[in-house]
Amino acid sequence: MIPRIDEITKEETFISEKFDESVLYAPARIENLSPCNSLKIVTAFTGCERISTHMIALQEGIKNKRFVKGLDVEVILGMTKSSLSQKKHEDICRLIHFLNESRGMPQISCRYICNGLEVHSKIYIGRNQMKRFRYYQL
Repeated sequence: MIPRIDEITKEETFISEKFDESVLYAPARIENLSPCNSLKIVTAFTGCERISTHMIALQEGIKNKRFVKGLDVEVILGMTKSSLSQKKHEDICRLIHFLNESRGMPQISCRYICNGLEVHSKIYIGRNQMKRFRYYQL
């Protein structure tokens, strides 16, 4: 872990060089005793490039029998007032439609938090078929 100062909150935070592996991919690995088949991501903002990068990596892992089949991913965007344009919304919708129609790709959905304060959190929730939850917050 590398300590640094967060640009927004100005508080000390920690990042990991292999963040994607340990937080987004490891919970879906088949060798886990109870791998998740559902991943919910609450994030301040994201874009098509980040979404497609994660989904392609998940698809490859499923194809190579490293991750569980039938994985669902739900992205919840929390900073819609300041960072979500109509064009970005339309691009995300097109990408999600394309991904959900692609063979072997995990199913993905995306929702927005539009009312109240914007959400700056990054929370990852993995759930397996037994309804056990794993929470990861950065």
